[in-house]
Amino acid sequence: MAAQGVKPVKAFIVETDDPEDSTIQFATTNVAARRQGASVIGTDFGYVSCKRLPWADPYAGQRIPESAFIANGWLYDCATCGHQVDGETKYPKFEFELVFCGAECHEAELADRAAASSRKQELVSAVLAKYPGVEVTYASDHEERRIAQFRFPGGKDPVEWILGEDTVLVYGWDIDAWNAWREPFRAAGQ
Repeated sequence: MAAQGVKPVKAFIVETDDPEDSTIQFATTNVAARRQGASVIGTDFGYVSCKRLPWADPYAGQRIPESAFIANGWLYDCATCGHQVDGETKYPKFEFELVFCGAECHEAELADRAAASSRKQELVSAVLAKYPGVEVTYASDHEERRIAQFRFPGGKDPVEWILGEDTVLVYGWDIDAWNAWREPFRAAGQ
């Protein structure tokens, strides 16, 4: 219950004529929600409409789950296969802020994420094996071309390396520091 004199926050949908331009806003009045929504969409107050969305009131201050949208007539595309997911979909799955039409598509997403994580870890391990003592700052999980960025002792900016290549990309101002850092490894035949 709202404190005396404090109006409760309610949910509103603010939209333009384009169905892609809509936002749910929480505010105490229609006018406040409309103003906020117009700002979020990036248009003027006069170009948006605003309607109450009572089913979303309990989500004030938090993310509205996709399952709540679907339960209230909204449509989503399955994140894996693209099929439409709605209130008639028998066994939808919800994870990673995504919607799946069923277990098979959900499991495919989990498998893709596991494979991507494995590719990324393989790249990090390869960087650390080839360039010991560096700090990996980025590792892609791309299937074809896996790129890593890392910092080396004495360098100002990250170095970029592509898995399987013998060369790296070093910023010009870091070349002397790179060569000085790599010299003991070269002398040892690494």
